[in-house]
Amino acid sequence: NSPSDPNKTIENGNTKAATITTPPKARFSASRAVRLLWKHFISAYRQLPVVQWSLWWALAMAGFIQVQVYVQLLWHEIDQDQGTLFNGGAEALLTLLGAISALAAGYIANRIFEQWALWILTVCSGLQGGLIFYSGFATNIWVAYVLYILFGTLYLFMVTMAR
Repeated sequence: NSPSDPNKTIENGNTKAATITTPPKARFSASRAVRLLWKHFISAYRQLPVVQWSLWWALAMAGFIQVQVYVQLLWHEIDQDQGTLFNGGAEALLTLLGAISALAAGYIANRIFEQWALWILTVCSGLQGGLIFYSGFATNIWVAYVLYILFGTLYLFMVTMAR
């Protein structure tokens, strides 16, 4: 054994074996994990803004998905002779305008949104409801397409703003 051995140390001219300590291994405990999750859940949902955002997010997402699923049936009811020729075009245009609106939302000043967040989301959600309500009574397929595209674009804008 040489003095340059990494497992040996020299103190006052005497060579001693260095003690290597390893940190204790963490033990997984399902009950501790559940208690910690519950503690964090209670801590988070005691705050009114967290409850408001969670409720808005859940309702907005569920509403958007429901509209996306059933809009094809609505379009078929409005114009049964047309088939699905332009339905894909409306979906593609929604995707394009949604991406543009998401980019626009990224450029809007965050200070303005932080101060007026609930009002902006309330007004936009009301507009979305009006667009879909009016779309349900539309008798022209092109009006229904435009209303759906506006609804989806507004939703994608709001989701980006809400982060």
